[in-house]
Parts: sequence; C-alpha cells; structure tokens
Amino acid sequence: MENTKLLFLLRKLSPQDKKSLGQYLRIPSFNKNQEIVALYEQLEPFAPGYIAKKIDEKEIFKVICPKRTFDKKRFNHYCSLLIIATQHFLASVELKDQEYMKER
Repeated sequence: MENTKLLFLLRKLSPQDKKSLGQYLRIPSFNKNQEIVALYEQLEPFAPGYIAKKIDEKEIFKVICPKRTFDKKRFNHYCSLLIIATQHFLASVELKDQEYMKER
C-alpha cells in the first residue's frame, strides 16, 4: 500500500482518537458501510506507524470483499470513504471541544 492520504491521516490520530474512531464507524446512524469498518479493522494492527510496505491491499480486500477478486479502483473507493468518515469524526470531536470550551 502506498503512502496515502488515509495512512497519513491515521498516523496523526492519538490512540484515544483511534479507539473512538472505531466506535464512531460502528454507529449505524453515522456509517452504513460495513466495508469501511472492515477496512479500518484491518488497518488497526499496523498502528501507530502504518508502514505502507507492510500493508497488503490485496489481503485486506479479501477480508473486506471475500466474494470479489481484487479491484484496485473499488479498494481506493473504500479508502476514500474511510477518509471522509474520519474527517467527519474529527470535525465532530472539534465541535464537541468547542462547545465544551464555551460552557466554561
């Protein structure tokens, strides 16, 4: 797996944020796409460095889509969806922090 925007973004998350992101992705009202949950779960063991050379896209794809042959375009689409979901998660964390600061 190349050094992608997704890996860059995941490297920047704190351990607590990674845990919270995993929980966020599993909430049906925020995410209805189980493939990105599976993608995130497959990437978790590579934390915190997410070394691209060690991450095998084809192996991850087999877990995410066991009945399909590897499709780079589809894999990249799932990565893009995970990036968007992560950005939404970070925005919600930021908003919550701002609301907390206003209350003080």
